[in-house]
Amino acid sequence: LDLKSAKDRDTVRRLAARADAVIEAFRPGVADRLGIGYEALSTENPGLVYAAIRGFGEGSPYAGLKGYEGIVAAKAGLLLGRRPWRREGPMFDAIPRMTLGAAHLAAQGVLAALWARDRTGRGARLEATLLAAAAAHSLNGWLVPVGEEAAYAAKAEAPLQHSTPHDAATLGYTIGECKDGRWFQGASTTVKIFRSFLNVLGLGEVCDDPAMADIPYTFPSSGAKEALRARIKERLRTRTSGEWADLFLEDGGCGGEHFATVREYMEHPQAKHNGITVEVDDPRVGRMKQISPLVAFRDTPSRVRGPAPFLDQHREEALALGAEQLPTSTPRDAGAARPPLEGVTVLELASYYAAPFGATLLADLGARVIKIEPPSGDLMRRLPESSTKTIQGKESIAVDLKTERGREIFHRLVERADALMHNFRPGADKRLGLDYETVSAVNPRLVYLYAGSYGSSGPYHRQPAFHPTVSAIVGSGVRAAGRSNPPMDAGHGDPDAALGVGTALLLGLHAARRNGKGQYLETRMITTGAYEVSDALFDYDGCPEEPTVDPDQQGFHALYRLYRTGGDGWVFLACPKEDEWRRLCTVIGRADLASDPRFESRAARREHDDALAAEIEAALAGGTAEEWERRLTEADVACVQADGARWSRFWLVEPWMVEQGLRTTTSHPQRFEKPHYRHGPALRFDGVDLPAGPAACIGEHTRPILTELGFDEAGIGALQADGVVLDQGPWV
Repeated sequence: LDLKSAKDRDTVRRLAARADAVIEAFRPGVADRLGIGYEALSTENPGLVYAAIRGFGEGSPYAGLKGYEGIVAAKAGLLLGRRPWRREGPMFDAIPRMTLGAAHLAAQGVLAALWARDRTGRGARLEATLLAAAAAHSLNGWLVPVGEEAAYAAKAEAPLQHSTPHDAATLGYTIGECKDGRWFQGASTTVKIFRSFLNVLGLGEVCDDPAMADIPYTFPSSGAKEALRARIKERLRTRTSGEWADLFLEDGGCGGEHFATVREYMEHPQAKHNGITVEVDDPRVGRMKQISPLVAFRDTPSRVRGPAPFLDQHREEALALGAEQLPTSTPRDAGAARPPLEGVTVLELASYYAAPFGATLLADLGARVIKIEPPSGDLMRRLPESSTKTIQGKESIAVDLKTERGREIFHRLVERADALMHNFRPGADKRLGLDYETVSAVNPRLVYLYAGSYGSSGPYHRQPAFHPTVSAIVGSGVRAAGRSNPPMDAGHGDPDAALGVGTALLLGLHAARRNGKGQYLETRMITTGAYEVSDALFDYDGCPEEPTVDPDQQGFHALYRLYRTGGDGWVFLACPKEDEWRRLCTVIGRADLASDPRFESRAARREHDDALAAEIEAALAGGTAEEWERRLTEADVACVQADGARWSRFWLVEPWMVEQGLRTTTSHPQRFEKPHYRHGPALRFDGVDLPAGPAACIGEHTRPILTELGFDEAGIGALQADGVVLDQGPWV
């Protein structure tokens, strides 16, 4: 449809009048100017759910910038978080984590709004942004007292101290080269799993030293930590990556993967067992292998409906839909709009980040999330900055599920719940009485999600996985490193998995409402993480190679990359479209480049990419980063300074981040002397105040929840005296 045509805009309005949801990704104000914004469309369809996907969000001073991934990342300081291999300055992030994240958030917003519409008859308008997705991916920095934000941001801007550009500060995430020249990614975080890791490497004697009893959390000195890192790297060189993989698999108790490309990932034994790919017949390229659906549903399996459609392929079907009779949708609730998931109860039995933050996303939409943890607490609590974000807005009940009375309490909670999510390794669920067969007998309506690492079955199902496992296995670590460089931890595994968990829970709730019964669902980190490279996760005869980054880690090509400007500043330039390219040539004073035979077509520009990058860099050397951002933005060419404030300063100091709801304040009288900042709800719903409560201490809500379940004071006291429950424990 040509939205400059009044007739085609009328067609959009007719289609929207019969739709459940509209998703649009224009810059703010465009849809309203065209007469197809929410106000216009909801007049005909009060039950319409309208989701807008933006770069920075309405009301932001950067709302007018084009929402390219690289532009948002550069402006927000996200390209300053890692050291490039070969130079100083910002480093291009080749993984479209914000694009994927915004897609998840938009889907979650639509599903939550549809859930609310079933109750009220009323639709909603919501906004998902790439910037909010960046905040969802940010694991640290969410425990800053109000008034101390500037000092915290300054501290966070200190030079990076990683021993090499690809090594994380966490020792369990050490990367090493193997005997065959391939690289291996360690992924062992807890004390128990890290000890298994050292044992497999032949370094188990390290654990005999009392001073090393709490590794990898604490070390007697930074020297001891780096000395052990060196020994780990030395040991990895003694075997091939395949030999190490076999030893890790045989042990079953430590995490690690060798680095693979996207195509190699498709052949990984566990990926093949999980059915990570499906095959479709595409009329353009023939038989195509591509990524399978995100969530495994036991009773109502998802499916890929077919190949990507040709442009305008379904015009007749769409126009016929637009001619159908209008649905009748009259709002039944005239009161103030409430959080969309109000009234939904979710039980969470999960540790670390990849699963719990998925439930946090639902809590921020109004769901009641009850975190069931052992009296010793979630292991993630040892990392207070990250765990605060995964526990905030939830209730905590501390119960020992290894006891019969503890399981009785759990089953009473199951009777009242809408959904349950856990990430225990296979086998533990049955031992604790929380396997699907047991709990579904208690509550057949329950949506049950196993948020696993590798999955519940298959050759690797016993293996633990942590944050960097995913970037190694799915190919993002190879892509992000750049051509000819050693691979690196691309660092998105946990947030990608958490976003997938949030989406899966909402899909399950939606299916349960439609079908009148619950079912078993499963997500796997190695699947949710693969979606971040899904632009290359397909194969067919003649399939092109996946996108690659240059060795200096500046970008994909000359028109989507970092450039050094005059005064040693840096900008990120994004002008992949033909009209953007021609405007760029004019503004930088090189109109001749547009007619140069080397650059006059897209194919020619790619063939002479290095020459084009050199021409542009020479032109940009004639001005500062700030000047080029101003001049090119005025010409509607996406270009922003890339070496301004880091992310920590951006989200902590920028006042409009509060207005966007991405930074909010909360307090907890038992934990902090004064209010502190927390990650705000990732979505914005017009006219709705979403909850943003603090993180709970271990068992903070044990007593009120037990009272709700019918236990009296004497019964609660007996449970506590026998160690079955903990009432109001510490944070850690």
